[in-house]
Amino acid sequence: MKALMSAAGYLPHRTVGARMAVILLTLGLTLAGCHRVPEPLPDSELAGVYRLIGVDDQDLPATLVHGGAITEVRSGTMTFRRDGTCVSETRFVAPSGQEVGREVVADVTRRGSRLEMRWRGAGRTEGAMAGDGFAMRNEGMTFRYIRETR
Repeated sequence: MKALMSAAGYLPHRTVGARMAVILLTLGLTLAGCHRVPEPLPDSELAGVYRLIGVDDQDLPATLVHGGAITEVRSGTMTFRRDGTCVSETRFVAPSGQEVGREVVADVTRRGSRLEMRWRGAGRTEGAMAGDGFAMRNEGMTFRYIRETR
C-alpha cells in the first residue's frame, strides 16, 4: 500500500485520499456561501481580475499539508465584478495526482480596505485590499493576490 508523509507520520494512501475529500468538501461548503441580495460596491476601483500569487508563505505552485493531506495549489484568480459579486477560480492537484478546478461565487461588501465575501451555499471570508494586492484568510490559510486587470 502506498503511503505519504504527513505531520503525523506516514499515512496509507487511502487515508490521505479520504482526508483530502473531507477537506475539499469542507472548503467547498465554506466557499459556496449563503445567498443574499448583493450590495453594489460604492465605486469601481475594486473591480478587476486578481491573480493568486501565493498561499501562506509560499509562492505558487504551493505544496500544502492541510488536515493531514498533501495538495498542491497551482493557480487561481479572484474576479471582482462591478455588481457586488466576485468569482474565485482555483486549480490544484489532489492527492490522487489529478488536477482539479474549483469555481465559487460570492456577494461582496466593502468597508474601506476591508472586504467580506459571502460564498453562495456556504460561509463567509474576510479579506483586505492593500495597493494593487488583496489577501484573504480561509481554512486557516492566507491567500495572496495581485491585480492583473481593471
